[in-house]
Amino acid sequence: MASITAEITHEFPQFFRVYKDGRIERYPDTDSPYVEPALDPATGVEARDVVISSEPSFKERVFMPRINGPEEKLPLDLHYHGGAFYVGSPFKAVAFNFLTSFVTLTRVIVVSVDYRLAPENPLPTPYEDSWAHCSGLKPRGLSYYEILKKSGWRGTVEFVETEGEDHCFHVCNPTCEKALALTQALASFINQD
Repeated sequence: MASITAEITHEFPQFFRVYKDGRIERYPDTDSPYVEPALDPATGVEARDVVISSEPSFKERVFMPRINGPEEKLPLDLHYHGGAFYVGSPFKAVAFNFLTSFVTLTRVIVVSVDYRLAPENPLPTPYEDSWAHCSGLKPRGLSYYEILKKSGWRGTVEFVETEGEDHCFHVCNPTCEKALALTQALASFINQD
């Protein structure tokens, strides 16, 4: 007779297995090894980890291409890894390899969120983590803006906010007056000489 700790309570073939003692076994082909944040010497892309919250533990990994000087402007890309909310992380080799390649090809800064995974953290926890990350961007963005402005950096620094609008209003209604103004401001900033 199998021990009580080896008793399976939930089985999701090809994905994971949940044991009565609370252990989770993810199948080997659904996970990849952890990768330390580092500078990739081949591409010049640097990965850094940022703690968003210590309780609950919530982090992100930032991937930055090699900067070619103080006048270079780089867009920011928010990345939420796939994995059906039960597997994946920006700290794993699969994401690290993809995002390093993506940053190299696109010349963007990528911020990849490490939301908590199910089944240890049942839905809607991953959604809530992702929302908390998005809603926390304004204070961090404003702080970054102020620090960069005071640093003596010779590039252009702008902070744009559309008051009175919900998150992603410009995606849901791209032809409204405020969405058009936001899109124009962003395009103007990116395309300036």
